Amino acid sequence: FREKVLKQVEFYFSNSSLSKDRFLLSKIKESEERWVDVGLIADFNVIKKLGVRKDLLSLAIRRSAVLELSEDGERVRRREPFAPPTDTDERTVYVENVPLDSTHETVRALFEPFGAVAYVSLPRFKTKKRSLKGFGFVEFAAVESVGKAVAAFAVQAAAEADDGAGVAGAGAGAGAGNGDDGGGE
Repeated sequence: FREKVLKQVEFYFSNSSLSKDRFLLSKIKESEERWVDVGLIADFNVIKKLGVRKDLLSLAIRRSAVLELSEDGERVRRREPFAPPTDTDERTVYVENVPLDSTHETVRALFEPFGAVAYVSLPRFKTKKRSLKGFGFVEFAAVESVGKAVAAFAVQAAAEADDGAGVAGAGAGAGAGNGDDGGGE
């Protein structure tokens, strides 16, 4: 459980997430030393859903290799300064036909065999239901992973077309993201 919490907090502070998260980035920039209050992170929706209290969040962060906790356990920051990625478009695939019951975790798991996934965006409609729009973006850590994913899904689509069926599940296209996280994690 603590591993899941740590992974989520490290994601919040990752280059991929911070390049899209204006709120957290602004909070980081408010402090000359780039500290953020652990209580702020404890108020994030995913952390609240996990039922993590501030003291347990601090314990999880202490184990991080990429984040640093202040001596008093009240503040957190990246060990390395934020460096906005310059090749995001080249490392991103557009995914269509995303089943409406998909989660960030299921999409991530579908694409991780092709390389480390840095970010998943599943845009939602701005209604009460907040249902998925049926497409998304997967940002890989490395450009090479994009080619692997696109090739694998092209083979799958061709095989399904030969069977007379449409593309089932998620299909990858070479289109790149537009920087809109669309309600990503």
